[in-house]
Amino acid sequence: MEWLNPYHLQVASFILINVILGVSIHVTLSTGQLSLGNAGFM
Repeated sequence: MEWLNPYHLQVASFILINVILGVSIHVTLSTGQLSLGNAGFM
């Protein structure tokens, strides 16, 4: 399969990871539970 080379798999995995992170942040923001206080200790 021509479209299933390593470059396209890497791009697809980066897109999937970013979609998962974006959806999780959106759900957290929509419920009002986002807390960035722990990031100050890093």
